Amino acid sequence: CMVQMKLANCHYKRGNYRETADLLKLVSEDSLSHEAFRQLCFSYQKQGDTDSYIYWTEQLVNHYPMDGEMVAGLTLAYAKNEQPQNGIICGMKYTQRDSTNILVNRALADAWFMNRDFSAAARLYDRLMEQGDSTFNTLYSAGMCYSQLEDLELAYKYLQLAFLISGMQHYGCAYRLGVVCVDTKRYPEGLNYLALATELMQSDSTIM
Repeated sequence: CMVQMKLANCHYKRGNYRETADLLKLVSEDSLSHEAFRQLCFSYQKQGDTDSYIYWTEQLVNHYPMDGEMVAGLTLAYAKNEQPQNGIICGMKYTQRDSTNILVNRALADAWFMNRDFSAAARLYDRLMEQGDSTFNTLYSAGMCYSQLEDLELAYKYLQLAFLISGMQHYGCAYRLGVVCVDTKRYPEGLNYLALATELMQSDSTIM
């Protein structure tokens, strides 16, 4: 087992993810080191095999329930695989023991969002910002949540911050911000954002 894990580690570092997974899945779960287990999961993720990634990450989390990075990855994988309820269960189970992990909270907020529970998602995005998380995704998603909840002033605030963080290059954010501006009667500002969104979209005829 030790030799297989060391050999798999060499393949992993060379980017040979198929060979890594083929070696590690033959090792019994109880014999896999934590790092080898993570390499097995990431190997499937890097190959785009979502079902295998979810299966093996479930096994890893059963063995190492406080690996926040893997819990966050599993939560988000469920949500993107049209199983947001499973993602919510996974994330909530972790937060019962540690409610301060930003990676897990981000993934859980996104799972709530994909489950269309915008109130729960907004509360968690607010909490993330209180923790100092000011990434584009957190601000943009918070703005989208408040837009859905028709709290347009908060939607305007967060979408504007997100657009600035994007370097004023994210056409989806510019478009949503323009719509919120028009809905709050900031007509000249809204038209400017919509014009900018149109300009940014022009390279993509499908989106346009």
